[in-house]
Order: sequence, then structure tokens, then C-alpha cells
Amino acid sequence: MNKFVYRPEIDGLRAFAVIVVILFHAGFVSFSGGYIGVDVFFVISGYLITSIILEKKRRKEFTLLDFYQRRIRRILPALFFVVLFSLPFAWFWISVPKDLSNYGLSIIATSSFWSNFLFYNESGYFQTAAELKPLLHTWSLAIEEQFYIVFPVFILIFWRFGIKKLLTLLILIGLFSLIFAQIGGNLTFDYPYIEKNFFYFSQPVWANFFLPSGRIWELILGVLIAFYFSYKEQPKKFNQLLSLIGCVFILYSIFTFSQKTPYPSVYTLIPTFGTALIIIFTTNATILHKLLSQRHIVLIGLISYSAYLYHYPILAFAKYKSFQEPSDLLIATLCLLTFVFAYFSWKYIEKPFRNKNIISNKIVFISAPIAIFTLIALGYFVYSTKLPETKMNKILKKYEQINFNLESELSSERKKYKEFFKNGFSENIKTKKILIIGNSHAFDTFIVFNENRTIFPVYEFRYYIINLDKIIGNSKKDKFLVDNFIKSNLFKSADTIFLSTKYEFTSAGLKNDLKAIEELDIITKDKGKKLIISGNGPDFHTESNPVFDIVLKNKNEKLSNNEIEFLSYNILKKDILYKNKIIKEKAKELNLTYLDKFDYSCNFKDYTCKMLTDDGRMIYLDRAHLTIEGAKYLGQIIHQINWLKKNY
Repeated sequence: MNKFVYRPEIDGLRAFAVIVVILFHAGFVSFSGGYIGVDVFFVISGYLITSIILEKKRRKEFTLLDFYQRRIRRILPALFFVVLFSLPFAWFWISVPKDLSNYGLSIIATSSFWSNFLFYNESGYFQTAAELKPLLHTWSLAIEEQFYIVFPVFILIFWRFGIKKLLTLLILIGLFSLIFAQIGGNLTFDYPYIEKNFFYFSQPVWANFFLPSGRIWELILGVLIAFYFSYKEQPKKFNQLLSLIGCVFILYSIFTFSQKTPYPSVYTLIPTFGTALIIIFTTNATILHKLLSQRHIVLIGLISYSAYLYHYPILAFAKYKSFQEPSDLLIATLCLLTFVFAYFSWKYIEKPFRNKNIISNKIVFISAPIAIFTLIALGYFVYSTKLPETKMNKILKKYEQINFNLESELSSERKKYKEFFKNGFSENIKTKKILIIGNSHAFDTFIVFNENRTIFPVYEFRYYIINLDKIIGNSKKDKFLVDNFIKSNLFKSADTIFLSTKYEFTSAGLKNDLKAIEELDIITKDKGKKLIISGNGPDFHTESNPVFDIVLKNKNEKLSNNEIEFLSYNILKKDILYKNKIIKEKAKELNLTYLDKFDYSCNFKDYTCKMLTDDGRMIYLDRAHLTIEGAKYLGQIIHQINWLKKNY
């Protein structure tokens, strides 16, 4: 076996990976694929951990106890300190009792290495609600921790069967993991065991973004590189070219991938294969080695673990505490502050705990379970406490005129409307039949009209959920969904197609939405139907509900309804107004009717947005979706201002 040696360019690669992850989480749109930094970490982890195991095997010094104590020293002290660091901020700043309970549960999950499963059950990685979960980023650490627990045992069990069989088994596991992440949703337990409509990307729930079953192949890729180096010397041909190609693969992923990219999938091969090329082919003579081995870059790589730990809670709490969307300057400052915290964490927590002369193995094995138990107990206390609920009730008691109970909205009240998806239009030839399409905002628009159907007697409304990206999608699944939409009875029976959706945030995403509108225009004209489009409705910077948030963050004074509506305008995301301008220009270019939702929801002259109905019920369910009562109220305003008729 070849001897394992320290390679500074690997730490440089770590630095690059953590920087792009932080910039992605900070919301810098140019780094729309920055989340692939985690995939780079996975490959590096598989490579380094296996290299250490093989080096220990070469010296005949490998034991499970030694391996685990090294992992404990490396991972737990900094992780547990960050959890403790975030706790007081969560306790004093998180206003919603349910959110604080969820945070307590995340402490328990993080401390016992299953946070990835918890977050898988709670929300998607790219959902807005996920931005406000201070420990969400620990999902990737949980996968690595699970790998560290299982992998050395796996090596010990299968080592005795020989290296070839061991590698064959690893390759098969990796291939199955990748295949399942890509097309596993096509497989069934019934003959012929494959879905009739086979989709190139169909991910089963158990190979989800958060779960190890769809990620283990990335770690195994690193494992295989380590085995390669244990028996082969580093290649000496094409190193310059192939290492740079690896860098290009990673850069391509960072700047072209987005939240819409199916992930993990074969797309993930691009950044992971790029990482593999860099690890294999970067030698002292390559340009990449010179770049990644710079002293300051290596230092960032050394503190990358702590930087990864600190950045997410810092950004999450900044968004939680800020009444308005944090400025780019504030976010950039917080990103820099992350590295300051990371440096001190690395120097005064990570390094001392790795030093056996300072902290013995005996202390490590005694203190680790105590620390885990203590954090779990703290997490349970936060999860079960009623104190925040008591504080909140005192604040809300001042606003008896407002109905803050939205539980029914989240259950049966909204769900009953989904049955309309199954119902076609009537055969009444006197009514104009309007099919509202788009994402969840199409559903909201449908509720607005359906709740007020008696005052819109000349119209019939139905809705159909189809995202704009499917309209221009090239995959078999996208084409299948669009084809089903065009062949549906709802589409065939409609006189008018009404696009009501939330348009993409990034410039690239908005550009794709404009292409989709053009394609939708072609489809509807081809079928002899009228197309009308609406812009974005209000979207607020809020952790839960705009009214709820405004009231809780103004604890010392009782606000009037007018003051609440004025403050709501302050937390309105103003970038959507620019997006609406672009959408309106596209409608004009295509000679389409454009409907502006701000006509009935906000008053730009008074700087207010409608937040409450006349009887004190909240109009918004969350940051952008409507309550049933809110839909009914806004529908009446639409009727009063003749919004639909004057435009259609």
C-alpha cells in the first residue's frame, strides 16, 4: 500500500466548497448551484476517511475505538458548541411557539445524528420555511456521521473476503444508490415492476435530497479514489488538463444548477466527478495546486468545518430578527463574520480537542455521551416548554379584534377545494369558462373567485396545477405532463386560460418563465383559446404570517389596523414589482391581457397592503398565500373595482 500524505490542495478545495455553500445560503443569486459544495465535501470525506483507514490498516494499527475517538474529536466539540451558541438566540428571538418546539426537536436530532431524517419529514431544502431553521444545515453532517458509524464496521466485515470483492460490493452499492436517486420512483412491487410511464428522473421518497440512500454513492466515489491511491501512484499524464476540467465541472454546476435541477441525480455526477478529477490529477506541478495551496486559502479550508457550522444559524437568525429582508451589505457582513467565528472555533475548540496531550482518550469517551445526553435534555426542554406560548398569548390578547387561529385553514377548509380539480366545467353555454393554471398561487386565485361565485355569475372557474418550467421542459416527464394538460377535459372545455403563478426569483429563472409564456401563447392560440396572464401577488418578508409577525415584533405598543397595513408595506418584497414589470412587458409584446394583483391588494399611494378583513380576519395564511376569508374579501374588492371585466 502507498503511504497517505497530507495534500494542501484538498484543504483549498474545502475552502472553495464552503465559500460557495455560504454564498448560496446567503441568497446571492449568481451562486444558484452553490449547494453542490456539500457534494464536494461528501467526495472529499469519503476519500480522506478511507485513506486514514487504509493507512492504519497498512500499519496494522486500525481499531474501531481509535477510529471513533478521532471522529468524536473532529466533529462533536465544534458541533455541540454551535448548538449551544444558537440556543439563546432561538429562545429570545423565535416568536412562534411551534417554531421554537421544532427548533428543540432539531437540537435532539442534531445531537443524536438523525437531523437529516427530521428535516426530510418537516420541509424541503429549498422551501422558504427552511431558511428559518437554524440547524437545517446539519442534515449533511448527519449523513457523514451515519457513514462514519457504519463504514468502518463494513470494512472490517468484508476485508476478509479480499479487496476485489470488497471493491465490487462498494461499486454495486454506489451504482444502486445513484440509480435509485435517478429513477427509483419508476420501480414498483407489482409485475412488471416498472411503471408504465417511465420517467428519466423519478426519485422515490427514500432517495430524497436529505437521505443517505440517495447520497451514499457520492461518499463511495471518494472511497474508491482512496483505494486507487493505496495501490497506484498519482497519474503523470494529462494532469494539467484533467484537473482543470474537474474545476470547470464544479464551476459549471455552481453557476448553472438551481433549485429546479433534479437533485441528487445524474446531474450530481458533474460536480462529484469534477471533484474526483481534482483529487486524482492535481499534482504539485499543476496550476490548480498552486491556486488551492495558497496559504490563506488553505487556512479557510482548515476552518471550513466551523465556517459551515456557524454560517447557517447566523443567517437564519438574521432573517428571523430583521423586520425587513436583510440588505446585501448586512448579509455580506454576516458572511465575513462567519469566518471570524470559524477561526476562533478552529483555534480554541477544534484544535485543543484533537490534541491528545490536552484531552485524553479517556476524557473523550466519558465526556461525549454526557454531552450528547445534556444536549438531548436541553432540546427536550425547549421542545416541551410552554413559556413562549404564554408570552405570545399576552401580546395577542391586546388584539382581540384579530382572529389569529389559522389551524382550520391548514386542514380541511383549503383541502375541500382540491376536489374541484376533478370536476369539469358545466355545459352551460352562457357562461365564460376560465381555467386558472400555475402553481399553488393558481389554487389561491381559484379560491378567490369560487368563494365569490355568486357575484361573478357570467363566469365559471376551475384550476389546473402545472408549473411553468414544465411547459418548456425537455424531459419525457415534462412532455407527458404538458400533454396530459392539453388533453384534459378542463383545457378542452375552457374558453380562456388564466396564468396565475409565482415567477422565478433569479434572472435566469425569470427568463425561462418568459419563454414558457411564449410557448403557452402558442399552445393556446393553436387550440383557439384566449390567454390572459397575471403578475406576482404580494410576497412578504416574514417568518410565519405578516400580521402575526408585525404584532409580535411590536411588543410594547398596540397597533391599529391601519398601522399594521402600513408596516406590512414595509416588509413587502419590492423585487417582485420589478418582476411584474418584466411580465407586463412580455404580455404587451405578445398582445396578451395582463392582470395586476396589486390593483386590489396594495395601495402604493398610501404605502399600505390589505392585511385584515372588515371583521378582523387575516387575509394571508403565510408570506404569500391567502386564507379562505382573505380570498373571499379580496374577491369582493375585485368585483367592486371591476378588475376582471375591464381587463377581459
